[in-house]
Formats: sequence, C-alpha cells, structure tokens
Amino acid sequence: MKLLLRYLKPFALALTVSIAFLIVQVLCDLGLPRLMSDMVDTGIQAGGIEQGAPTAISTDGIELLKTFLNEQDAAKAVLDKHLPGFAANPMTGMASGFTLSQLAAFPQANISSEILASIVSDLATVGE
Repeated sequence: MKLLLRYLKPFALALTVSIAFLIVQVLCDLGLPRLMSDMVDTGIQAGGIEQGAPTAISTDGIELLKTFLNEQDAAKAVLDKHLPGFAANPMTGMASGFTLSQLAAFPQANISSEILASIVSDLATVGE
C-alpha cells in the first residue's frame, strides 16, 4: 500500500479533483429525476406557469423585440398589398411551413409568377 501511495503522490491533486468531479456527477444524476418531476408537476398537472411573460424587461430587450416585430409587420403589409386578405385568412396558419414558391405551386393559392416576383422584390427591401 505504501508503494502505491508513493507512486500516486505526484498525482494527488489530479486524483482529488477527479474524485470531486465524480461526486458532483453522481449528485447531478441523482437530482435529475427530481427536476423532471417538478417540471411535470408544474407544467402538466398544474396547468402551466401562471405568468408566461416577464414582469420586467430591459430596454435592450424591448429594442430587440421592436426590430423583429417591425420586420414582421412590414412583411405582412407586403403580403396584404399583393394578396389582399391573405394574413386574415384562417387557413394561413396551415401554410406557415411553406415558402412562397411552394405556395405558388398550388392552384388554390392563386399566386401568379408576376405576383410572386413582385412579392419577392418587395420583401427583399423589408430587411434593409
């Protein structure tokens, strides 16, 4: 045993740190089921979190949100300009996974190639 300790002495710090990390890993593994049960209890059984929005937001966060909202509103305006009533149509949500080119391929969409080209050119100027 003394011979083994003599060889391990130069690596004592690394050995201690390794054992500490193993203990932390075991504690995290044992704590994971408790965290998952808390998520299920709060999220599914209790009906979710009461307040989905934060009570306070920084000015930088507001500016970031305004940037995205303005671009989205401008894009909706372009679509309403070329396709009146498109944004208000209840079926629009089903088409959210499609690109405009894919939608134009459906005859029910009534999007001609000229309208598609004008929408694409107007949308290109929205992000600028």
